[in-house]
Amino acid sequence: MPKIFISHAVKDADVVVQPFIDLLVMGLKVDREEIYYTSGGDIPTGVNFPEHIKTNINSAELVIMMLTDNYMDSDFCLNEMGAAWANNQNIYPIVIPPASYKLLDRSALRGVTNVLTVNENDLLKLRDEMETKGLTGKIRSGEYNLRCKQFLDSIKKYMKQRQKEGPLTVPVGVFTKLQDQLKELETELEEKINECDEKESLIEELKKLKDQTSVKQVLRSHNTDEWDELQEFIDDAKSSLDQLDSMMVSLIFHYRYFSHNFKPEPIDGWSAIHKLAARKFIDQDENKITINDAHPLVRKADKALDLLSDALEGMSPEVTEQFEEEYGLEPDLSNIDVWQKVLRIRGMELSY
Repeated sequence: MPKIFISHAVKDADVVVQPFIDLLVMGLKVDREEIYYTSGGDIPTGVNFPEHIKTNINSAELVIMMLTDNYMDSDFCLNEMGAAWANNQNIYPIVIPPASYKLLDRSALRGVTNVLTVNENDLLKLRDEMETKGLTGKIRSGEYNLRCKQFLDSIKKYMKQRQKEGPLTVPVGVFTKLQDQLKELETELEEKINECDEKESLIEELKKLKDQTSVKQVLRSHNTDEWDELQEFIDDAKSSLDQLDSMMVSLIFHYRYFSHNFKPEPIDGWSAIHKLAARKFIDQDENKITINDAHPLVRKADKALDLLSDALEGMSPEVTEQFEEEYGLEPDLSNIDVWQKVLRIRGMELSY
């Protein structure tokens, strides 16, 4: 039975493992018959593949593991690792760059101290260990140094190849995040497809119509969501303004759309102004009136009016036309008629 078992990933056979075999055979004068290496044709034809590997790994005096990302991604390789570790055999894990020692954290070898990597010092350690076990022949330093250099050069080539290919795996957190993003994109795509289907349906309906009135009715039926949303903004604005008295609403309208100071009716308008000042809705300095934007009801009204203003400005042409037909007004909050007719505000006063 072979004394040395080389555990490796098939994908690494040519660039990583074969140069290492050459180092053992040519550089350390290890008898090739003493090396079990599945990619080298060491499994006879017709035998039970897993059973043959199991027999040889159990009988080997030394198990050398060529640890790469390919190795760690192979269930078969991990089974070999587990079998060697469980049998308490002499194992020599060699971490092949660009992989690092962190590779062992997700394996049965976590905590193992005799891990080697690919450099001249670690290769000397391996040579000394194999000499001690009587696994080498008569070593010639010149031949050994040449084979070491060839092996190290092959690893450099492997590193460049892996850098071009990129990582074979990604962290779980990154993978989960990408999955979530994919689901979001799939949902967004489905929504876009549904929108396109609705538009195509609209076009087909319009093709069947002859008069403009019917066309408008169809367009409105396809814009019900936008119209309903606009009505919600209108209702919210009205609800917030209904919590204020008519003078306060008048002040809000005035200072949103006019730059000069508000002057109430000379007869009893100032009485209402004084009451608002007493309730902290406004600040009054002689005849200058300033709205208290920090008052909760004022903040609420301002927010609702801002949202309504944005909705009016962003309406589609179809909904804009529907608004104008419904109210007989352009969708402009700086028009007091919109406040009185659309928001249904009563008793508003203009500056005197």
